[in-house]
Amino acid sequence: MRNAIWIPAAAMMMAVPAAAQTVTLAPGEGVSVTSPGPAPVVTRMKASLTSFEAAVVRQFEANLFPDAMGANSATVSGEGLPEPEPIAPSRFVAKFMAIGGGKAALLVLENGYDQAIAYRARITVKGKTTPTDVCTVLPGKRGFENWPYAIEKIELSAIALEKYDGGKPRCE
Repeated sequence: MRNAIWIPAAAMMMAVPAAAQTVTLAPGEGVSVTSPGPAPVVTRMKASLTSFEAAVVRQFEANLFPDAMGANSATVSGEGLPEPEPIAPSRFVAKFMAIGGGKAALLVLENGYDQAIAYRARITVKGKTTPTDVCTVLPGKRGFENWPYAIEKIELSAIALEKYDGGKPRCE
């Protein structure tokens, strides 16, 4: 099970460009993608959280794990969060993190484009790789995808811009 939340926010980067259809991230790794589409320009970086993202993670960690009934209630309120940093324009950023002492995983996504970003993802858990559902990242927004279990790596593919009609994110 995974949950998503969408909040406005920021971006960061480091160098080592590569064009690739699939980007694989281990916990603590991130990428900045420019020119999303068939030949994206991918710049790898160490994933680090901004003060805003760290505050969101603390809220996730406070209620991420299943209760005695097995329900997952990972939600975030805007209360007590610092002002989010601005999102860098013309860039899609993905940062993959282990949270909850390594018991859970979080993917932080930032869309600096005026169109939505669509992508596909596969996760590896206990050596087994399987597709996972994801949501489009709305223009100028930050998204948080989380899983209440450890993930060894995530593969992002088919990263592309798509028309945004003003609706909610499409999750599939």
